[in-house]
Amino acid sequence: MLVPVIAGLGVGALVNTAIDVPEVAGVFWAKAHVDAALAPAPVTISAACVLAALALWSALAPLVGGGGNFVEALRREAFAFLPFLLIPVLYLLYRWDALPIAILFSNHAAILAVAGLAGVNAYLFTAARTTVREAAPPGRRGIAAVVVAAAVYWAVFSTMGTLQYYSLNISYTDTADWEQMLWNTLHGRFLMSSAFPHMFLGEHVQFSQLLFLPFYALFPSLVTLMILKSAVLASGAFPVFLLAKRRLASPAAAACFAIAYLLYPAMQYTDLEIVQNTFRPEVVAIPALLWAVYFLDTERMLGLVLASLFALSAKEEMALPVAMIGVLLLLRRRWAWGGGFFVVGAAWFLASVLWVIPHFRGGPTHMLNFYGIFGEGATFTSAVEQLVFHPFHTLALAFGSDYGPRKVNYLLMLVVPLGMRPVFSWRMILVMLPGLAAALLASPEQSYSIYWHYQASLVPFMVMGAVYGAGVCIAFLSRFEPILGSGEDSMKRGLTAGLATLVLVASICSNVLYAKSPLSLNFYNPAMITDYWRSMYVPGERARLFFDRVRPLVSEDASVSATEFVATYFAARHDDFVFPLGAGQADYVVVDTRDPWLAGALQERGMTLEKALEQPGYERVFDRGGFIVYRRAQGPVAGGSP
Repeated sequence: MLVPVIAGLGVGALVNTAIDVPEVAGVFWAKAHVDAALAPAPVTISAACVLAALALWSALAPLVGGGGNFVEALRREAFAFLPFLLIPVLYLLYRWDALPIAILFSNHAAILAVAGLAGVNAYLFTAARTTVREAAPPGRRGIAAVVVAAAVYWAVFSTMGTLQYYSLNISYTDTADWEQMLWNTLHGRFLMSSAFPHMFLGEHVQFSQLLFLPFYALFPSLVTLMILKSAVLASGAFPVFLLAKRRLASPAAAACFAIAYLLYPAMQYTDLEIVQNTFRPEVVAIPALLWAVYFLDTERMLGLVLASLFALSAKEEMALPVAMIGVLLLLRRRWAWGGGFFVVGAAWFLASVLWVIPHFRGGPTHMLNFYGIFGEGATFTSAVEQLVFHPFHTLALAFGSDYGPRKVNYLLMLVVPLGMRPVFSWRMILVMLPGLAAALLASPEQSYSIYWHYQASLVPFMVMGAVYGAGVCIAFLSRFEPILGSGEDSMKRGLTAGLATLVLVASICSNVLYAKSPLSLNFYNPAMITDYWRSMYVPGERARLFFDRVRPLVSEDASVSATEFVATYFAARHDDFVFPLGAGQADYVVVDTRDPWLAGALQERGMTLEKALEQPGYERVFDRGGFIVYRRAQGPVAGGSP
């Protein structure tokens, strides 16, 4: 009885702390504020939490067996509440000032507590069963569940992306510029972007956007690219299922891991980022690397080569995990294959950052700007030298000041949604080392945050690491079967069910607390402007005015300079600039004075809005609802009228 009581007291203490400390409440509901005067007394809250824990304990006990002895069932069920002791531990570290910052990680502790409770109960329930019903035919139910889950994911995120498009909430930069590159390719200008002339090979070495070209040729729209991108990400559930089925010998457990991948917050934010970017071709690397791990596990070398080539096409940084796969092959004494993968991966990456990108960019890669800890003007070579010869000093700089807690939180947001299982897979950790180093040594916060795309190279190995980690845990815990006396088969079956449930429930809870989907609290939180459904996915008066009146004014063959969130919708043409770039050169200038990025763009160039709206050589043809449209005085005739 003691464990459930302590668990209840810990939850009560956390609730009371959240009422008093907005930062603690904020890790559960962003920018939350609770009026302590309206809240129940702390004693009342603690008592209610203890009673709730006791009630849950009593309700779950009959499900876990006990030979008909309710007291024995209660004793067994009490062990399921052990994960909840994480919460009082964090609370005591906070109250005793031993590690006050720990309380800000209480959302992760809550996820692991709930997932742990579910996992232990799944273990107890499954291990107590004396008979097992075989699926007929084996595995069909598991793959059916994965197909349905992947289809649901695709439908939901495709719908969200489409609604975001028609709500005028997609930026040109890092989204629509990819559409313009494909449009220009179809019209004789290979992967050219007018707003970013050196985008191809000067920013990144990537070719995976060409995989979308045949579909874009049939249905030329950014919406087509977004729908295909979500389908590509959804397809990653299948290699996860196959590896988990192979490693855990359970289609049901394998389905849990595949669904956990689809719910994984870090993956979902590569689909639709917290900023208004909705299409990046590098996401092709995620299913490609998932397949690479599966083919590596099954030693299907042709499949491994093809999957690795797809990954290499996605972005130069994907060469690093490809090289590390070579290291794994070397550890297996596959000398030729391992050496080949390592050399190709390392050479691809080094050639890209040292020669290709600087040649087409006219200077060093912009990614060096992310690593201020190496000093101003640092080169790739000097950064590597500092990391190799002064590793501890470099780590101290990387985790110093307020970087440390945020980077620890980043790591927790990667592993907690998978029930912490990736930390038990040394092979996948080895493959991720370069990617983790790149993220944790960076200075800009977006580099070590799951809310952008920078974790794309980590997602596949985190998920597959969870599968391998579960297998490691099952093998280790099975050694205690003689002590527990539950029977080897029953224990392994229970451990498989328990760990699969742990991962699935952790992914669901994490999705609720900090993901992008409609399951997430962020989806319903007005303070999360770029996640909140009403601000992101409901076309308002501004969007309707643009599509009904503004967009038809600009002829399809005209060049355009438009503000960030309007330029997106003129990408399918020869020249489309982000205002104020291109003003004076383009046939049309389209300004949305309510564009959320306009003020920053003008400030960056030392301009005021009034100055920017002075367009000599243009005539103003539309001015309504915050939209102003200029047409070159001697330019082409507009396609409509104001």
